Amino acid sequence: MHCIRCGSERTRKDGQTRLGDQRWRCNNCGRRFTARSTTAFSQHACTRIPLANSDWEAFSEKQVHFQVARSRSRMIDVVVAFV
Repeated sequence: MHCIRCGSERTRKDGQTRLGDQRWRCNNCGRRFTARSTTAFSQHACTRIPLANSDWEAFSEKQVHFQVARSRSRMIDVVVAFV
């Protein structure tokens, strides 16, 4: 495994992540990394976009309406599907 910072091949195994992926440490620069450190799954490659309160309110309102419709459909034995 090559170091993602300095490119050195002098790396050693350094435990595992919570997800079970192999963690590595570079003997030259000390950087810790995994096989996914430079992929699209990395935290550095993908940023989170915060939602405004109005978006959360709209989402929660739709969830409530869905839950009500589903519970009422169970009472009358009808299948509810939302697209």
